[in-house]
Amino acid sequence: MKTKIAIAIEPELLTRIDRMAAKFDLSRSQLVGNLLSSGLDDAEALNAIGVINLIKSLVKFKDKLKSSVGLKDNVGRKFSKEPSLRKM
Repeated sequence: MKTKIAIAIEPELLTRIDRMAAKFDLSRSQLVGNLLSSGLDDAEALNAIGVINLIKSLVKFKDKLKSSVGLKDNVGRKFSKEPSLRKM
């Protein structure tokens, strides 16, 4: 038995989902389920070989380095002294 969930997404993303679902002759729900399953499989594989932890470490290092030299992030904000982990 499947469990229903509710998510909030940008209208442009919903348009893309609907367009792709139509091309594959799938419902929106079927396409999103397939994409989530595939993406989760990929993320678990990357995690199993250590890539996720490597990326987290690289992001922390980059943020720390930028903070220590007073550089700004890609939207013009100055980096804080305590770098935060960005979501992937």
